[in-house]
This record gives sequence, C-alpha cells and structure tokens, in this order.
Amino acid sequence: MRFLRAAAFLTAALHCVLFLTVVFLRIRYPYELEWIEGGILQHVQRILAGLPLFTAPSLDWTPLLYGPLYYFVSAAVTRVVGEGFLPLRLVSFASSVGVAVTVFWLVRHETRSRAAGFLASAFFIAGYKTMGSWYDIARVDGIFVLLLMAAVVAYRCYRGTVSALVAALLLGLAFLAKQTTLVAVAPLMIWALWRERRRALWLVSATAVSIAAIMFVGQMRTGGWFLYYTMGLAGKHPVVKPMLIDFWIGDVLAPSSVAVLFAAFFFWFQGTTSSRERPDVEGSVTPSAWGSRPREFYAVLAIGMGGASWGSRLHEGGWFNVLMPGFAALAVLFGLGIHVALSLIHARLDSLRGRMLGLVYLAVTIQFVRCAYNPFQEIPSRADRETGDRIVETLSRAPGDVFVPDHPYLAIRAGKRGTAHRAAIDDIMRTHDAHAKELEAQLPREVEDRKFVAALVDNGLMLPLLGDSFHKEPDLIRDDSFWPVVGMKTRPAFLFVREEDAAR
Repeated sequence: MRFLRAAAFLTAALHCVLFLTVVFLRIRYPYELEWIEGGILQHVQRILAGLPLFTAPSLDWTPLLYGPLYYFVSAAVTRVVGEGFLPLRLVSFASSVGVAVTVFWLVRHETRSRAAGFLASAFFIAGYKTMGSWYDIARVDGIFVLLLMAAVVAYRCYRGTVSALVAALLLGLAFLAKQTTLVAVAPLMIWALWRERRRALWLVSATAVSIAAIMFVGQMRTGGWFLYYTMGLAGKHPVVKPMLIDFWIGDVLAPSSVAVLFAAFFFWFQGTTSSRERPDVEGSVTPSAWGSRPREFYAVLAIGMGGASWGSRLHEGGWFNVLMPGFAALAVLFGLGIHVALSLIHARLDSLRGRMLGLVYLAVTIQFVRCAYNPFQEIPSRADRETGDRIVETLSRAPGDVFVPDHPYLAIRAGKRGTAHRAAIDDIMRTHDAHAKELEAQLPREVEDRKFVAALVDNGLMLPLLGDSFHKEPDLIRDDSFWPVVGMKTRPAFLFVREEDAAR
C-alpha cells in the first residue's frame, strides 16, 4: 500500500514539474503559440495606444467577442514587463495556478485533508494537455475560470453577507472576462435561493446589479457595440450536433474516466460514515469539516460549470479550452471522492484495509498516468523562431502595407499597419445579420483603398478580396516550421505580390 500511495503522489508531483518546465521553456517565445494569440495581443496594443476596443466592424479593426477584463489586466502587466506576448502569458499562467489553488482550497475546506487537496489541484494541472495546452497562452480562459472558482471559494468557505458580496463582485469580474459566466453560475444561484435564501439574496442581487452595471456602462461607452460583440455574436455560432455525445465520450470519459468514478463515489457515499471523525488521506484522523449539503452544492456546481463547458463545446469554434470550467469542477470532485473512498475504507473494512487503500491509490496513479503527454510537442523549436524572424524581416522590406489576415500582429511587428484578425471577421460573417452583410460589402472597398503591396495568407479564404492584380510568389515557408503548437494548425505560408510592385 505504501508503494502505491507513493506512486500516486509522485505522478501527481511530476505533472506539476512537467507543467512548470513546459511553461518556462515556451513563455518567452516571441510568436504565436496559438492562432488567435496575435489577435488578443492587438487588443492589448489598442488599450496601450488609447484606442477603443468595441467599435463598428471594419477591415482596420474588429474586436473578438470576449469581455475586456483580460485585455486591461494584460495591458497593466505590459507596462511593467514590456511589450509582446510575455505579459499576456504571465497573466494566463498565474491565473491557471490560481485555479489550482482554489481547487486545493475547496477540497481542503471540505475534508481538512491537505493531501486530498493536493491530489485534486495536481489533477487540474495534469489536465494541461486535455485542455489543449491552454493554461499559459494569451487567451481569456484562465482569468475567467480563476474568478469563477474564487467566487465559489468565497461563497462556500466563508459565511455571512460579506462573503456573499465578495462572491458577487468576483462573478461580475468573471462576466467582464467571459460571458459564459451567466451559464456557469445559474444553477448555483437557483440552489442558493432555495437552500440559503437570506444570504443568497445578497449574492444574486449584487451579482445582477454588477453585471447590469457592466452592460450599461459598456453600452454607453461603446455606442451600443459592447453587447453586440459580447452577447449578440456568441449565441449565433452554429451548433455542432456530434458534440452532443462526443463531449461526454471524447472530452470527459476518455481522458478522465477514473476521476469521473471518484466523483460518482463522492455523490453516492458521502455522508454514509457514522463517525463524526473521518480519516485523512495520510491515514490520521481529523475532525469532519463537511459544510452544509455538500452533495447538493457540488452537484449544482458541476451542472453549472460542466454545462458551460458543454454549451461552449457544442458551438462551432469551441476548442478544448472551453472545457476548463467543467474540468476545474471535476478536479474538486476528484479530490472529494478520494477522501470519501479512503474514509469508508478506514471506517468499515478492517480486514481488507491495506488492499483497498492500495486499490484507491492505484486508481489515482492510473488517472495521472492517463494524463501524460509529450512535453516536446508543446515547445516551439529554434526553426520556428528563425522562420518567424525571417517572415517579419521579409514583411518589413515591403514598400507598403501588407495584408496578413490570419496573423496581423506580424505586419505590426514589421512596422506596417495591422488589420482586423480573420477570426473576428468570421465571427461577424457567420451571423448573416445586417452588420455581416454591410461588412461583406465593405471589405473589398477597404482592401482596394489600402493598396496593399503584398498579402501573406494561410489559405485561399481571403484571396477573393485581393482581386486580379496579385500574383503568387514562391511559398514563404518551405519546411515544417512555424506551425502553432496549440490549437488549430495554420501558418502564413503563401505570399502574393501586387503586379506593379513586383515589376519594380
């Protein structure tokens, strides 16, 4: 049993070391780790330049559909650290570590077991690859999930009106980071109004006021564009019907089946031991710290945060990063389930105690082993960096503006004017509303007005905008470098040059 227990904690610790190593080796990489990182960087650059984020869509600027909190926090860090991707990734890395801390905090609060809390938080870290290697890239998800989990900690681990108001403030900030907050916390608020009406009224009313104030101020300061992007566009993405089932099989059960079993064990057996004292994972006995109705509380937490992940994954464009809220809730349940299993073994299985404890630790070890990944696949190579440098140098030599629709940050880095990121334009186009039709008619005119001397594209989707005055040059990337290590595999390989500029 001792060997299996040591194996469980060793594999958990190794995942933490592996995660920190990957982050250390790639956080300073000066180019995109993921396709839309460059678009996020443009938002931060606009804030630093004093330009508005939410405006009418155009070729020059169209924002992504997220709230602005992450951009402002990253801009503040940029003023201290310096420009580039590093400050944005530092915010995401710190946020993801913060999520692991909140997972530990919740499990430790409920069980008074530091070991169970460590295994739960290490499991969240071990989900790095399962979440698409998203914990340290320049995207909004880390800070969004951190604020959600911090609100849960504030409400669950502390009592009284003040903690409810703190939780409400955190939820307002979470909404300012990502609008999925509304889905994630709805079941919890309904449950709170049912079970803890007086305190929950403070939580619900303060959250509603904070979100309403954000919407009102956002609309007033952006001329009505804030809600168009943050609330209007998100719900119009087409539904990917296979994800109705694939989410549960491919995203949940395949990588985390053991954790799901421990979660089920928690819901089934929590509260069945008769003693007021429960054995800690280490084997010592500690007083029970279960709060009121733990199964109900964590059931609605799982429904809300898991439902937010499922709903986001169902929509076109939902990548593995949207699993983070649900995975954080599963990590908590994993730790709680481990504690309940060991508690029952200590309380009821004297003759088989050693073997059953060993079986629990073996299951924990298997779960961590199933989360293993190749770290070298997550780290850009020297060839990637050299290709990026060569692309920027090539763009800088162009005698005018260059159209780089999928990676406009490269044009900016080369000293050219940037354009809106294609992902932001696609968000508008797929709605087929009046703004989409207006933008579709407007783009060809704006491309012609800008008189781009060259275009560096990933594929042929934006080529019709260029007209017939461009011809294809040899591919700018001729080896297997400069693919993003995270997310969709796309790179700016195809170079087109305007005829009259090529003739010079």
